[in-house]
Amino acid sequence: MKKRWLAICHRDEEYVFRLQEALEEAATFPFATDAYKDVGTLEKAMQKKDFAMVLLGEEFATEKEKMRGAVVAFLTEEKESEETDGPFIRKYQSAEDIKRIILKIYAEESEFCEKESGGKRAKIIGVYTPIGRCLQTSFSLLLGQILAKKKKEVLYLNFEPFSGLSLYPDTEKGKDITDLVYLMRGKGQDLMYRVRSMVNNINGLDYISPSFSFMDLAAVTEEDWIKLLKSLKKEGNYEYIILDLSEMVQGLLNVLRECNLVYTITRKDGIAVTKMNQYEMLLKEYEYEDVMNKTKKWEFPLFRQLPADMEQLPYSELAIYIRKRMEAEDEL
Repeated sequence: MKKRWLAICHRDEEYVFRLQEALEEAATFPFATDAYKDVGTLEKAMQKKDFAMVLLGEEFATEKEKMRGAVVAFLTEEKESEETDGPFIRKYQSAEDIKRIILKIYAEESEFCEKESGGKRAKIIGVYTPIGRCLQTSFSLLLGQILAKKKKEVLYLNFEPFSGLSLYPDTEKGKDITDLVYLMRGKGQDLMYRVRSMVNNINGLDYISPSFSFMDLAAVTEEDWIKLLKSLKKEGNYEYIILDLSEMVQGLLNVLRECNLVYTITRKDGIAVTKMNQYEMLLKEYEYEDVMNKTKKWEFPLFRQLPADMEQLPYSELAIYIRKRMEAEDEL
C-alpha cells in the first residue's frame, strides 16, 4: 500500500517534532509525515503535495476550510474544544494510541477507495491441528515474532474460542476480529486503515484482538472469512498473515485452501495418531488433497518449561528449536 501524506500543523515545534518522530518510527504506519508551525506555510506546501490528512492544533480551528479536502483532526489539550468542528485527538497520550486514533479517524472520515495495485501480496500461513494441547498457539506466535525480527511485516490472527489474548494487558479493548468483519461488510474500501487502527503489537508482531465470545466467532460465515482474507492479501502491505485456526471457523477447510502454507503439529501417542489419521482421511474424502500437499508437519520434543508470559516466549527452549529448524529447512 503506497504511503499517503499527513501534515502536522501546531505552534509547539518541540511537540510536533516528537510526534512526527514517533509516527515515523512505526514501520506499519501508512502515512509519510510533514510538520508545519503555521497554516500559511502548510498552504504553500499544499500547492505541491496532496495531503490525505492534516492534524491541526486547536488554535487553528478556524482554518479548517483551507485544508483542500484533506481529512482534518484537531490536536487538543484534554478534551474536545467548543471551537473545533470535527474529530479531535488528545495531544498528551501515548504515540501508539495517537497512531491508532489517526487511522480510525481517517478510515471513518475519508472517501478514499483503495485500488488493487501491483504491490506485494501477503503470504498466508495457516496453523491448524486436530490434536489438542500441542503448542499450536505458542508456535504461531513465535513464528510471527521470528519473521517480524527479520524485518518482515506480519499480522497474526487467532481463531480459538478461548485464546486468552483478548485479556492480555496491552490489548486494545472494545474491537476484535469479528468487529473487523462487520466493518468490512459496511465499508470494505478502507479496510487496511481500519486494520491499522485496531492492531496491537507484541515483540514486533502485529495482532488484532481475538473474539472475546466464541458465539460471535462461530457466527461469522465462511463467505466473510474468505472475503476478509482475500482483501488482506491484496490490499495490505503485510508480507505474512498467520492464521491460528480452530474448528470454530466456518468453512475451515476452504480457509486452509486459501493459505500458501499450512503447519500441522503432530504427536506420536496413540490418540494423537488416530486423530491425525481421521483428519487426513476427511481431507481425502472431501477432495482437499491440495491442503495436504502444502502442509508441513512438525513434531516437538518435550520441553522442560515454557514461560507463562508471552513476552518471554522468544527466549524459551521452544523458540530456540523453532528458529533452528526454520533456518535448517529454509521454509520462509
